[in-house]
Amino acid sequence: METFRAAILDTETTGAGPGDQVVEIAILVHDYALETGAALREVASYQSLNEPTVAIHPTAQAIHGLSMKELRGHRMRESDIVQVLRGCHAVVAHNVPFDRGMMRSHFAWMQSLPWRCSCWSIPWKALGFENGKLQSLLAAHRINPGSAHRAMDDVRGLHQLMQHVHPHSGRHYIWHAVKAEEFAAAGVGAGFDPWG
Repeated sequence: METFRAAILDTETTGAGPGDQVVEIAILVHDYALETGAALREVASYQSLNEPTVAIHPTAQAIHGLSMKELRGHRMRESDIVQVLRGCHAVVAHNVPFDRGMMRSHFAWMQSLPWRCSCWSIPWKALGFENGKLQSLLAAHRINPGSAHRAMDDVRGLHQLMQHVHPHSGRHYIWHAVKAEEFAAAGVGAGFDPWG
């Protein structure tokens, strides 16, 4: 069976501005069936808090609940992130412009990842959902969000959402999010290697 490997990534941050920083990251990697997008096996995961060098905006802290006290002394490790992402054919986030921009501000090489957006690549409203917001979609699909707006719970929730079946194609949402038909047409290569 042909497969592709995708990482689901989420960040929590000090705010939404250009000078803001990541305070928490989570990544979950699975192998998926190329034909359908069905998850076959969990390959790796990574989660880390990260002490920022800028203040946490009160609005952001109200969303994720993380304080400077909790973050003190924590650092996300670039080498661990590289190891988890190596070999992935796609990196899925629910708002790619936001998560990609935040990660790029820490590690410039993350700009060149094969990013795919689960929010904008699937026409959620046309499928009958109120909007494309993650928490709204989790509720509509009866998925327990865990601690909403904490990175690993959001990642696991998004993974579960991506395993629901698209009502028109019969394939899992992840298949559409990563544009797996392009993998099928071009052939699945070795995946991403930031130092390759």
